[in-house]
Amino acid sequence: MFDMSVRHVHIVNTDLYFSELTGSGNKRELEHETELRLIAAALGDGCMLCHDAVGRPFIEGYDGRVSISHSSHTVCLALSRVEHIGVDIEQVSDRIERVKEKVLEESSLRELDLLSPSLRLRLLTKCWCVKEAVFKIEGESAGLLGEKVEVSPIDMLRERSRVLSSRWAYDIYEVESGDEMCVLAVRRESCASIDSLIIERKRCGVRQLALLLDPEKTGESEVRRLRESCGDRLPHLIFIGGSAFVASLDDYVDMVKRVFETVPVLLFPGHRSQVSAKADALLFLSVVSGRNAQVLIGQQVLSSMMVKRMGLETLPMGYVLIDGGRESSVERASGTRGISQDDVDEIVATCVASSMLGMRYTYLEAGSGALKSVSSEVIRRVRREIEGVLIVGGGIRTREQMQAAFEAGADIVVIGNHFEAHAEEIGCFLDCL
Repeated sequence: MFDMSVRHVHIVNTDLYFSELTGSGNKRELEHETELRLIAAALGDGCMLCHDAVGRPFIEGYDGRVSISHSSHTVCLALSRVEHIGVDIEQVSDRIERVKEKVLEESSLRELDLLSPSLRLRLLTKCWCVKEAVFKIEGESAGLLGEKVEVSPIDMLRERSRVLSSRWAYDIYEVESGDEMCVLAVRRESCASIDSLIIERKRCGVRQLALLLDPEKTGESEVRRLRESCGDRLPHLIFIGGSAFVASLDDYVDMVKRVFETVPVLLFPGHRSQVSAKADALLFLSVVSGRNAQVLIGQQVLSSMMVKRMGLETLPMGYVLIDGGRESSVERASGTRGISQDDVDEIVATCVASSMLGMRYTYLEAGSGALKSVSSEVIRRVRREIEGVLIVGGGIRTREQMQAAFEAGADIVVIGNHFEAHAEEIGCFLDCL
């Protein structure tokens, strides 16, 4: 007979069981007794609760996934034979205000200031629960309070929402639990598809910063210094590439992935030789702003079969050179000139034509070391006319310039030269996202 003190909820191939702590004595002992009562209600008597080497719970004889959470007076057990799951339950109280900076960034906290105090507390608590629930799925690789779990507090107003880590997308479900907050996280899409990760981040309104590394200028010591300067936060993407000929990128890509761990590494080639099967994806670009057939389609034809055999994910990208006030290395290498920033109509038409040809990514590039970055007006006009992912780079040296590009409509901002010279500033840029 089912234990009437146990409440059962079923959500997306997952069964959740709740029971209040009852009795007196040691709280941990009461929690353990309640866990066993929930397991018996779900699977029958005699099932043994165990933990693996990193502390994750499992039940002997049960071939599904298990997640357990405790609040001050409730225990929740989640079981699924299908999904990767994590559950967290917390008492809603103003204690969450003490750690709010660990839960959300300053810009997100400002969004909450517009809400009533009671709703603010619930959303803060929900954001905490989301990160805890994801942590229970992935363990240390997810980063409990790091930037690797992207949470928008406004999205948390919905009973069902979606968040991203560096590797996965997760569906988030708020489970009815009285004056407590209970969240179920269900792992969904693998970020092995870099395209789906970028698109999902765009959909969620995430401002993505890409760190551009030139193998000719940035060795392992510089890469490690950049990583240390990031602190607890990391760039969303790493682009590797330069205009110089490179015989092999394999060792360099390996090194960058060791240093930056979970951050996706994308190749940003200036020549068909700049390809490595060890990267996560390749920006398969065409310089659509020029009329040099070699960079419009010639280099792509020469590299296409090699890229195909490597199995590299390719992101089709229209590369639009913009006049940044000085001749760039890209202009010299490609034999093309950037479009004047005063000729906004031509820039927009070029981007629209590229989009119509199937380029789902558009890169507005002022050039390495540009004296002036792509203007907000150009970004705004292009954003108004195209639906795909808009990338902006070149000449960005300040946080204000980065923020202006995002506010004008950029989905990804790329910074390379500035961080090569000022590695210590990358953490400040990341804090502004």
